[in-house]
Amino acid sequence: MNIDERRVRELAHQIWESEGRPEGQAERHWRMARSLAEAEQEQIAQREAPGEAPEKPALLQKPPRRKGKLPAADPERPDEG
Repeated sequence: MNIDERRVRELAHQIWESEGRPEGQAERHWRMARSLAEAEQEQIAQREAPGEAPEKPALLQKPPRRKGKLPAADPERPDEG
């Protein structure tokens, strides 16, 4: 898998800054960033896999079926229910 070194550097810098810019943690930050970049690449590869349709956005998916009935709303007593 070809990991973009620029992306790894970017992520490592973000990790370094989020931890308060500690000294002596560059190697750990780099390993964490490489793992994150690899996970991103894996997600991209899965989305672009041939023969698989991309998942629809949540707004376009059918809502889940509910079991049972919802209680009737009474506009006169909104806090009760």
